[in-house]
Amino acid sequence: LSYDQEEKVRTLQRNILSNPESWLQRHAAFAVSQIMENTKDSILGLFELVHQREESMLGVLTPEQRAKFALWTLQHKGRITQEAATSNSSSSSSSTVETHQVKKEEQEGERDISYSRHNAANLYILNDKLERVKNELPQSTLAV
Repeated sequence: LSYDQEEKVRTLQRNILSNPESWLQRHAAFAVSQIMENTKDSILGLFELVHQREESMLGVLTPEQRAKFALWTLQHKGRITQEAATSNSSSSSSSTVETHQVKKEEQEGERDISYSRHNAANLYILNDKLERVKNELPQSTLAV
């Protein structure tokens, strides 16, 4: 670049950096990228958790028992789905966990997303919550 072109680029950079709106947009964009990364890591962590539970359950079965169990689950898929839905809707333990989580957040002074805050601030709050969820999950060994 010539000296004049370089000076124009520097002037443009100074204008962009001094503009509060562009500062907020940069922070919002960064927060969104962090949210996407933490979402991906959380999904992979959930996959790893399900995989570990599946391995621990199937680890006690012989290969013949595994095949019979797989066949049985295919034959009773509708009933299993219905039982799982009924179990999830009537389970009081999930509400206990949610109540514990709400109390824990109140104790920590957790901030909630609010319309009175700028989008960038709300995105950072959301990212913080998502990162805490991600940290409670096992690390995935999959590379995506």
